[in-house]
Amino acid sequence: MRYVNGYIVAFVLCISAPICADDTGLLLEELKQANQARSMRNKEKQDWLLEKEKLNALLNTLKQENQNLKARESSALKKKEELAKKLSLEAVISDEKAAVEAFAKEIKTLVDAYLKALESKTLPGIVAAAKQQQSVLRAFSDSMSRLSKAEREARNIQVDTLAGFLNGNLKSVEVLRLGGICAWWLTRDGKLAGLANVVDGKLILTELKDAGQLAVIQKAIAIAKGKQNAELIALPLDREIKK
Repeated sequence: MRYVNGYIVAFVLCISAPICADDTGLLLEELKQANQARSMRNKEKQDWLLEKEKLNALLNTLKQENQNLKARESSALKKKEELAKKLSLEAVISDEKAAVEAFAKEIKTLVDAYLKALESKTLPGIVAAAKQQQSVLRAFSDSMSRLSKAEREARNIQVDTLAGFLNGNLKSVEVLRLGGICAWWLTRDGKLAGLANVVDGKLILTELKDAGQLAVIQKAIAIAKGKQNAELIALPLDREIKK
């Protein structure tokens, strides 16, 4: 101990006692465990940060998918509304089509019945044959076309070659028809002539014996075929047949 500037300065020499081997090993072990714990915490922190990034990415994906689902839902609802309108319109069109077809079928039945009756009373060729296996509307159109043709043919004056029954025998003759009601016939050799009528769908030929009536029919057919000049002639009717 010595006095320096009025102060006592004491020098204490401390001599550390030596550390034993057991204490050194324990200290190293504690340091090792501390390092391991610190490393584990760092790893856990890194793992947590990585997991957080994954969760954030998944959350963003879910948000985007949710927006896509809402957009698809909106589109689906719009399409559903459009489809509902379309189906409603198709239902209306279907109902209207069914009503039109029912009406057309009814009219066709009436027209066909008329044409059948007309066919049984008029000469062949006035009423055309009906087409088979058609839709309702096509069949209706066909019946109306047949009716129009029959009306046109009924107004015509023309000469046709037809087969009819003369005294029960089938014979091919030239027939001058005035529409579909009145008709006169002449054999190809010009020797026989008469009146033609349709009975039960068959062409019945009635011969006229009078020479004057034969000559008139010959002249009328020649005029109709353009072989003679036109002139007024009086053709015989059923009530004028002379036997």
